[in-house]
Amino acid sequence: MRRRPDQGYGAGMVEVNPDGHGRLRREHSTLQAPEPARPAKTGDVARIAFALEVGGEAQDTGGQEIETEIGSGEVFKEMGVSAVAMPGGEIVPAAQRGTIDAAEWIGPADDLNLGLHTVWKNYYLQGLHQSTDIGEVLVNKTVWSKLSPDLQEMMRTAALASMAETYSYNVYKNAMAVKKLREEFKVTIHDTPKDFFPEFVRATKVVLAKYADKDPFFKQVLDSQRDFAVNVVPYWTKILDLYSNLGNAALQQK
Repeated sequence: MRRRPDQGYGAGMVEVNPDGHGRLRREHSTLQAPEPARPAKTGDVARIAFALEVGGEAQDTGGQEIETEIGSGEVFKEMGVSAVAMPGGEIVPAAQRGTIDAAEWIGPADDLNLGLHTVWKNYYLQGLHQSTDIGEVLVNKTVWSKLSPDLQEMMRTAALASMAETYSYNVYKNAMAVKKLREEFKVTIHDTPKDFFPEFVRATKVVLAKYADKDPFFKQVLDSQRDFAVNVVPYWTKILDLYSNLGNAALQQK
């Protein structure tokens, strides 16, 4: 079971998680230490569609194929996109052969390292395919049980600290990568068309419902996350508007 730290420590997910951890322990003799998931941020998990020009309508995919993750691939297929999953190292060669028309990878810095800009010159920055970035630590159950409580707490704290450090580091790393893509490699940076967002939410609900109908534990976790989101999403969306509005005001006055 994967979770955000705020959800885990403030919304009952700690009570739900032991069942999921129990599955993991029974099947693999491992224990999942409480790990945080970094909230997605603009440019960290970027929607890369260097070659795919959508033309303003979410349903207009033109029969083109996008390489994407397996989970989000199901959502994109529900939207009418021909999505395929492949190892990262095969993305650029497939693009060069014309097998795929666009791709999603990780974020600007990692996309730059992978060389996607050598094939495509249009980049859609806001990522749809991954709303959170998961970081997890799997520890052998026997080893974990032998650790003293203070050492277990040190591991939990180190995991949280690592995610906080990574978050700050990646904001800067990805910002510099966007600058390099635009200025050195002449990549055009686009905003993801606004009509994609409600369509992605609709398709996601369809896919989640399919899994919830098949797996009672999946439904239990999904219901818990939705209960959490009822109050948190309206608040956090307003706070993000604050950051966006202040940032845009500052950029306009520079």
